Order: sequence, then structure tokens, then C-alpha cells
Amino acid sequence: MRRTSASLIGLAVWIACATAPSVNTASADAPDAGPAESRTCDALAEDYGAALPEGQACDPSAPDPCGAERVRRLDDPCHCRVGVSPVRTGKLDSLAAQWTAQSCQSQGLCNRACVSAARTCSAVPDAGFVCGGR
Repeated sequence: MRRTSASLIGLAVWIACATAPSVNTASADAPDAGPAESRTCDALAEDYGAALPEGQACDPSAPDPCGAERVRRLDDPCHCRVGVSPVRTGKLDSLAAQWTAQSCQSQGLCNRACVSAARTCSAVPDAGFVCGGR
């Protein structure tokens, strides 16, 4: 009987831990928290927006400097895309993968048409070279 009680208690603890909601322990000072730390969908969308300018920075001397496209915002129901540097997609892709893994979704309906992603590397004052300009 003792062994069965201990087994049932262990099972109950395991179930409670496995089904407990995850707690967001990532701090505002740690935007690069790994996939082991769950962040809210809003935080992922905000981090993606903050990372996009880095993804759009380009080197005009590189072959096809803006040869990749990514969504402008993770929470955009239209999924409009922008040109980005193919060598600067890692952080954007990581955040987008976390967004998908957490089943995050954009809210609302798409009520506009997206323009084609500008894939030219243009000089922008105070910003260097940027895919599509600003």
C-alpha cells in the first residue's frame, strides 16, 4: 500500500508539473532568450519588429544584397513581405519559428493589398544601406 501511495503522489506531481501553464521568465533585458523560455506572442511580435531593421541592412557590393523576403510584422493578418538581406535572416527566422511553435496568430482580417517587397539596396541618410529604402 505504501508503494502505491508513493507512486500515485509521484504521478500527481508529474501531471501537475507537465500541465501547469508556462511562466514567462524572460526579462526585458534579455530579448535573445532561447526557445526553452516561452515568451508571449505580443513579446515575439515586438522583438521581431525590433529585429527587422537589422535584417533589412544590406551591403550593396554583395551579390543579391536584398535577395530574401520576410513578413513585415508577425501579427500582420495580410502577411505583407519586405526585402531583407539573405545573410541577416537568422534572428527573424528564429522569432518566426517561435511564433509558429506557440500557435500565435494575427488578429483581424486583412483589409489592404500588400505592395511588392522592394528588393533593392538603397542608401538612406543616418541608416546606411537598407533593403527597399525607408
